[in-house]
Amino acid sequence: MDMDGEVSSFPYVAQLGVSLIAIPITDIIISKKITNTTTKRKIFNSLGCFIPAVFLVALAFIDRSERISAVALLVVGTSVFAQSGYVVNATDLAPNHAVVMLSLTDPTLWRDVFLISASIYTACGIFYCVFASTEKQPWNEVDPEELGTAAKMKQFCQKWWLRWKNRLTYIQSLKKIIDYGYLRVHLDLVDP
Repeated sequence: MDMDGEVSSFPYVAQLGVSLIAIPITDIIISKKITNTTTKRKIFNSLGCFIPAVFLVALAFIDRSERISAVALLVVGTSVFAQSGYVVNATDLAPNHAVVMLSLTDPTLWRDVFLISASIYTACGIFYCVFASTEKQPWNEVDPEELGTAAKMKQFCQKWWLRWKNRLTYIQSLKKIIDYGYLRVHLDLVDP
């Protein structure tokens, strides 16, 4: 195993270490009935949120890279406390539907949302690259004498709208192309 592989496993090792501490504490709190379930979930979720937050603030003021790595590991490692908080809370709320509730928090099931968001970002980026300009537009210059009557104002607005309508038609066409490609892949019409 090369050095990059070992380094990339450190956050998971840190989470394992912290979970080996958190799980027995959770079991003791449950078995001795030290507090009710709601309070226990709130305590562990708070530990999983606030401890990493403190370490992140500390990270902002650390100079040496070795210390930065250590504190970053503590951030990731201590976030595992939340596993005894919000993650298992679904089984408390609705044990019969816990799987469905947990699936809503499962990032792998959000793949379609991420892909759609990525296509929107891509389409917007392409649109900007194709149509963006820093040149002053002709419709920016308005001669007051030319727009003296309401008819001329209406004509000016219609010309302006036609220019933008053509651009909007292009955007709608681009959206249809993206939607068609998305549907073809997800309806198994083509190999992804």
